[in-house]
Amino acid sequence: MYRQAAIDSANFVKEHLLNSFSQVQDAISVDEGSGCSTDSDPESYDASLVIEGLSILHSVTGDATILALLNDIVNATIPNPAWQQSNGVLKDGDLYLPRALTTLYTRKVTPNFQDDIGHYIAVQFNAVTDLATANDTNIYGNSWAGPPNSTFDPFHQINALEALVSAISLRNDSDSSTLPVPFPTPRVRHHSSPV
Repeated sequence: MYRQAAIDSANFVKEHLLNSFSQVQDAISVDEGSGCSTDSDPESYDASLVIEGLSILHSVTGDATILALLNDIVNATIPNPAWQQSNGVLKDGDLYLPRALTTLYTRKVTPNFQDDIGHYIAVQFNAVTDLATANDTNIYGNSWAGPPNSTFDPFHQINALEALVSAISLRNDSDSSTLPVPFPTPRVRHHSSPV
């Protein structure tokens, strides 16, 4: 019963919420006169929730059509300039995208770009620890590209925590220079002070 509901949800997303670029639209309107139009502005959290759900669904079903849909959405989501800079760093703290990509990474659903997903997660970790952290504190800013805030904001802390926790799942490669990486080469390092 739950599996069929998840498959039906995936089909709904595919048929009604994806635009021609495989980007997940933010909403669909059912107001009278709107003709069931979609919101044309994609948001990272929409794509993230779909990526996380499809990762779990594919790992349960092994369905090739789910995998194809997932690959299309991931390829449309990661390089989107609406929420990330050209260097791969998310512009604003994002709770959902690191979590979704960690689900994808840990379930090893997409072996063709498994390493790229790991590198992307590591880039976010490095940005949070290097660019979004106020000096000698554990205060994280909203912008992972920096400069850091010196004022504590619980929402920024929670978003940063997701990037830090996501990096726990990464394997430690001794030599990542041989991997094809479309993003800046990451270096996962650990803070000596507690988070």
